[in-house]
Amino acid sequence: MTVHVELLCSGSSEHLSQVFTGFAMLRAQGECTVEVKRWSTYEGGLGGAEDTSLLRIVSGGRQIVYDVLDGANLVPEALDWADVYVKRSYSPVEHGADPKVRPFGLNFPAYGPRDWRTRRLVWSVLGLRRDNAANIANHARRLNRWAAWATRAKNGCRASDLAGIEHGPEADRPPKVMFCTRLWDPARVSGTKRDEWTEMNRLRIECLRNLRTALGPGLVGGLAPTPLAVERHPDLVLDEDTMLKTRYLGRMHRTAIGVATAGLRGSNGWSLGEYLAASRAIVTERLRYEIGHPFAPGANHLPFDTAEGCVDQAVALVEDPDRTWAMMRANQELYRLAARPDRLIGRSLGLWD
Repeated sequence: MTVHVELLCSGSSEHLSQVFTGFAMLRAQGECTVEVKRWSTYEGGLGGAEDTSLLRIVSGGRQIVYDVLDGANLVPEALDWADVYVKRSYSPVEHGADPKVRPFGLNFPAYGPRDWRTRRLVWSVLGLRRDNAANIANHARRLNRWAAWATRAKNGCRASDLAGIEHGPEADRPPKVMFCTRLWDPARVSGTKRDEWTEMNRLRIECLRNLRTALGPGLVGGLAPTPLAVERHPDLVLDEDTMLKTRYLGRMHRTAIGVATAGLRGSNGWSLGEYLAASRAIVTERLRYEIGHPFAPGANHLPFDTAEGCVDQAVALVEDPDRTWAMMRANQELYRLAARPDRLIGRSLGLWD
């Protein structure tokens, strides 16, 4: 029996692109019918504000919220509204006592065909005001392929097309390692958040420098050219063209192993989902949040807690191409069965386990 779903859109944050794509895929497969409605607060939205990174749906009499925000905080109004609250950064310690809160999976920007982006863009324009004009213009570049091309937009639907992210495993002997990352300026925040950003930056720099020392030309990586990176670590900075998303993905597809560290607020970063979709072997800082489907240490990734541990795990894969190849094949299968956008959304709707 086909499920009917109402999407109640309050924003179009890039974080939500994967969710819209999942519903579009299920609709194309005949698994559900979809009715898209504008929530009262919809003004486009590119992230930051709580409502722009939430999607409310109604399906089979149930009210479901998808929360793809960084960090473990829940949105009280949305939690009260929901029968099921699907959380990107799910913590059993913080959320386990509430049976309505469930893990979402690995989140990454992924745009697919017929994901209602034109309708959402029109709604954004209809909500245009002087104080949000710049936000709407940026939103248009992300949702419109021609605008993205004309303005060389780094992100959005053109750069993060799902078909361009997905990739099968390829034998790479000896395997090469990819670690492209960015620094966040602690001067922009205060208190414990400043300490967290400082520590996050420290680990990223140490991992990058140690990987360079251990792997030499076997490492494909560096820092995004932010002002902080250019000022403090110019020898590690990649040029702007190299960091364009489409070129980043091309480089990722030519390496076998991807390294990831935790994102803001300890979140599971976008690179993890992209590595999985591209069938890469994965070395990652130990996950702080559950993802709700198998992602086994040893089989699907190798975890680390320190920069030294990061290098040890990466070198272990480089020196064992057969193990790397086995992990790439395992991640291809895991993505197909559990982590592709339609599988993530289908599981949350109860279409399959």
